[in-house]
Amino acid sequence: MTVLEYLWQRIDAGGVLALMTKLVASRERFANWHYIRDPTHIVFFSEETFRWLAKHLSASLAFSGSDVIFLTRAG
Repeated sequence: MTVLEYLWQRIDAGGVLALMTKLVASRERFANWHYIRDPTHIVFFSEETFRWLAKHLSASLAFSGSDVIFLTRAG
């Protein structure tokens, strides 16, 4: 089980899992992104990743700005 799935199981119907992270914009930009050289950053996400995750979790998905993601559990 992933950390996101673990957190999702604790969200009540109608609840929201709000996440803040820098998103990968493209493969080309990722290659030169300073975050990939920081050993404290071990996982990277893109908008496509969150679209897949929302479908996997049967969640509604919303992006706010470039860094905030909302996954809402059906209620």
